Amino acid sequence: MQQSLKEVLVDKYKQSSNDFEHLLKCYEKFTHHIELAFIQKQFIQEASNDALIIAKRAEGIANEADAQAKSTIANYISILGIFASIIFTLFGGVNLIGSTVKLLETSSRLPYLVFIVSLLMICLLTLLNMMVKWVNSMSNLKNALEKHSNAANQHLAHHCWKVWQWDFYTKSVSFFLVILLISLGGMYNVNKENLFSITTETTTKSVPNVEENTNKPATKLESEDKNKEITVVEKITLSNHPNEKSSDKEE
Repeated sequence: MQQSLKEVLVDKYKQSSNDFEHLLKCYEKFTHHIELAFIQKQFIQEASNDALIIAKRAEGIANEADAQAKSTIANYISILGIFASIIFTLFGGVNLIGSTVKLLETSSRLPYLVFIVSLLMICLLTLLNMMVKWVNSMSNLKNALEKHSNAANQHLAHHCWKVWQWDFYTKSVSFFLVILLISLGGMYNVNKENLFSITTETTTKSVPNVEENTNKPATKLESEDKNKEITVVEKITLSNHPNEKSSDKEE
């Protein structure tokens, strides 16, 4: 296009030498300025694009550093929570063994022993599961756990009846619940034990007479009958003994 424009100018102003030379110089300067401006524009665009890319990278690195700084405290708490879970598991297991040994020493009833041990194991597993979930929620795996929980909720209807796809906590609690129910059946039907017994205690107490000494003997007998205080107490107890006659006493 520049050549065609230059040819038009040459054909039009070639007869006047002064005007033609001046016009040709102006035209060349004009084209040089345009080329220089175009080169400057390209350089500025390339520099701005490079600066934008570097700024985005720097922003990403800054966000990662900020996230790591914020998760430092959570990581410390997670580490402490893991050690606390281990210690709690050890002490809980020791206490469970101690309680079992005490039950063996005091009573030899197998269904009662299995019932208490299963109940303690369910409580221990529930506390451990709650502690582990709390530790995981404080760690960097929070987003992954949320995604996993959402996916689990979506597939819950398909997997609820598939026992082999349950997690460890669900399998353990289900197992101990079955043992708990079996032990209850054994306590009621096999050994003929009263798990929950209701006892009644009756207490009779005579209130001292504060009347004057001038009362007659006939009136004393009537006042003694009226001043008796009777207390009836009903107790619901957890028993591990076979059915026997009621040992309630009246005084």
